[in-house]
Amino acid sequence: MNNLFKYIGFVSLVFFSFFYTNKISYVIKQNDDLMSEIKEKSQNYYKPPTDVIINNDEVIAGLSGKSVDISKSYNNMKKLNSFNDTLLIYNKIKPDSSIKDIYDKYIKGYNKTLKNISIIFIIEDDKNINNILKILNNHNVKANFFVTSSWITKNNELTSKLIKEGHIIGYNMNDNYSNSDINWMNMIISKVNNQKYNFCYNINKDINKLNLCKSNKSYTILPILTKNSLNDTKLNLSNGVILAYDYDNFLEKELDLIIGFIKSRGFNILPLKNLIDE
Repeated sequence: MNNLFKYIGFVSLVFFSFFYTNKISYVIKQNDDLMSEIKEKSQNYYKPPTDVIINNDEVIAGLSGKSVDISKSYNNMKKLNSFNDTLLIYNKIKPDSSIKDIYDKYIKGYNKTLKNISIIFIIEDDKNINNILKILNNHNVKANFFVTSSWITKNNELTSKLIKEGHIIGYNMNDNYSNSDINWMNMIISKVNNQKYNFCYNINKDINKLNLCKSNKSYTILPILTKNSLNDTKLNLSNGVILAYDYDNFLEKELDLIIGFIKSRGFNILPLKNLIDE
């Protein structure tokens, strides 16, 4: 019995010693000059989230905010024992409303406070996109290819390659699709090739096609359709836009100039999945 009491006493002593040590460590940390500086400056790095903007049947993406994780930032800087904003660690703050949950509206673009844009290519059945891919690779740009079901059938390996490299494959809804067509494309794009989100494009608004995409949990994009030229790109380029290009030989000649111009103006060219992830 005495041994039992001694054991209980020893365990209790260890527990309270551990608790007391942690408490002292916490108090010292909270009163540390570096901790005080991080707390004081953290508000300068706070960015509030922005909700999506809905206008009738159209939507513009919101934007996640961020706040400084004071404890993790302190641990990150303690080795240097001085404040360095490059070592700050942030917590992501999600907006109250997210585009991720909206399938029944046309997505117009990114939040306009950032210089993020996407470019999409409308690809018909017989188009060879190898020249476009060379230009994209030269600029280290990920794009979005809206293709027909027959194009996917003829280009199965290329579909997998594009998705693996970080491009997006979407549905060119200018064709007449049934629910079974969309299901089949979903299987190839999402289940076989693990693309996170599915997207639809139609040249004009069409409530039936919007509902078809919605029923298959696919986002419908409403981009600005350009004339495949650098001059038209210049006219339409602004924060948050989605620019669409119909694939043709003229586009091949202009695309290198188009991408070079967009990047020279400080825009980030992103795949559409970034739009949904906000």
